[in-house]
Amino acid sequence: MKEINKSESRKHGLLPVIMLLCLLLAFSACSGKKAEEIKLKDLVEPNTFENIVKTYGSFKYEYTEYYSDGSTYVVDLYQDENRYVAAHPSQIEIIEKDDNFYGYNLTLDIPYKLLCIPDSTKYLTEHKLDTILYYSEEEKIISRKEKDGIIYLKTEGPASMVESSINYYGYTLDRVEKVEYEYTVDKATKEIITLDNYFVIDGKAVLYISQMLERGARFVPEEDKFGIFSGEETVNYTVVTDAGTDEEKSYKKSVPEGVRLALYPDAAYFPIKYADPECTLLYDNNNTLTDKTIYLKRKTDYSNKDNWAYFAEGEGKEADLFLVAPTVDTKDEDFMSLNDEKTKKNFLGALNMERGIYDDVTRMYAPYYSQCAMRTYSLSEDERTAYFESAYKDVEEAFLYYLEHENNGRPIVLAGFSQGAEMVIRLLADHCATAETQEKIVATYAIGWPLYKETVDKYSHVKPAQSETDTGVVISFDCEAPEVTETFITPLGTKAYTINPLTWTTDTAPADKSLNLGACFTDYDANINSEIKGLCGCYIDENRPVLKVTDIDPADYPAYLDLLPEGGYHIYDYQFFYRNLEENVAKRLNAYLEK
Repeated sequence: MKEINKSESRKHGLLPVIMLLCLLLAFSACSGKKAEEIKLKDLVEPNTFENIVKTYGSFKYEYTEYYSDGSTYVVDLYQDENRYVAAHPSQIEIIEKDDNFYGYNLTLDIPYKLLCIPDSTKYLTEHKLDTILYYSEEEKIISRKEKDGIIYLKTEGPASMVESSINYYGYTLDRVEKVEYEYTVDKATKEIITLDNYFVIDGKAVLYISQMLERGARFVPEEDKFGIFSGEETVNYTVVTDAGTDEEKSYKKSVPEGVRLALYPDAAYFPIKYADPECTLLYDNNNTLTDKTIYLKRKTDYSNKDNWAYFAEGEGKEADLFLVAPTVDTKDEDFMSLNDEKTKKNFLGALNMERGIYDDVTRMYAPYYSQCAMRTYSLSEDERTAYFESAYKDVEEAFLYYLEHENNGRPIVLAGFSQGAEMVIRLLADHCATAETQEKIVATYAIGWPLYKETVDKYSHVKPAQSETDTGVVISFDCEAPEVTETFITPLGTKAYTINPLTWTTDTAPADKSLNLGACFTDYDANINSEIKGLCGCYIDENRPVLKVTDIDPADYPAYLDLLPEGGYHIYDYQFFYRNLEENVAKRLNAYLEK
């Protein structure tokens, strides 16, 4: 189980409390000697907060943690039919029935309101504690007493049951002999009244959690203190989700004067895409009297196989391929819609055009993602960054899902063309830094996008390829005619690394076309419509990090993209050197497996 950091628990409030309760308030059903004796599993349903509110209308619940250094941490919960309140030492959180989530940061003296839009209410559910009782089969009742309608139970369990939390309270596993729990239960209703948790150390019970539930208690908000239950609503927020796609929706949210809108990018399943700089984070929102617009992008669920163009395609291969498609959406919009079947068909076709390079030796995973549409490449680099970040979130989610659920220690080839190349370089930088993950990476084929010197300087594990069989490296190049001086892919002044796919060297010596094993021109069904051995030679430009292609006429290979000049061979990057790339993937994998 995951270790919980004490200081982080105090900083982030209720969420660690919920985690701790799940870990520490564990009790098991046990087979009592008498059928009429209470069993712990019989206490679960009566002690859900929902049932207590139904019965009594409200409750107060006090939760206290005790640490080895003598410090304590107290949380008070109040709940009735309309409101859930969690009062922490540093903040107060209030969730109302209509999905209003208010808070007050006591340390900074800041009231705030969490943005809640349709489909984000799961966050509120996760934020709330829902019961006083959890149990596990390892826990056993060791004594039972009864007096005046109250049952007094004592249980015990192995220290290993709470191993991940022992350090949290300042103790060590070797000192804790076992855990014990004492609680009082209303015999008639099976409702828990108090519950105390102990570590047994040197034969003595040391209290580390106490809980108390008061049924029917009412909570009256201190409106003057919070300033969030009344007051004129003066700030209006317009929230746009999935902007630029067929799923775009707009919502309105108003906030009382003096209350800040809180945005949590990774919560609520709506990461921030781009926003007014004054409202991207809770404490950056200094101007509370100005209307704002916020743009959010929905997360894609990659446990759903429908969100993958290819999933585990090609069983029995020695390595996995994580392949990211190039730009296929040429419509006048910001992002490709995952519900646009025509565009998704083109997306699949673009993958098929290059997949043959990797098919012989890899099992393929290729996610659909809300890629940036072509028009975004006409924007300035600064403007384009926000769009790329949004598209990258999908690719990142897919890759993390693959690593956790599918990889199982297998070698990985990362590959992408054009926008896909930009994505896989980012994945390598962001998520392959650990020794465990680095060891899995055979190579990254980032064709049609620069491997910037800045990236290599910043990330020590991102290394440009230097030879034909080095592994864990990035293979990058983009093609153009000798007379081309600049493209939107490689502007003047770009500092990047490139490699010659005919010689697998990084010098500027020309490679003769006789070294070209075969240029293959493919279609959307993965067919090779034509193959020309020795079509073209190439060399790396002395002044720009690009691959200059020789022996062909630019008129025979038009750029097709309005953003590219004549002689911009970008769309042919992998087709011109198809067989050399295919051979190289196999050679690098063999070199990797021989290590």
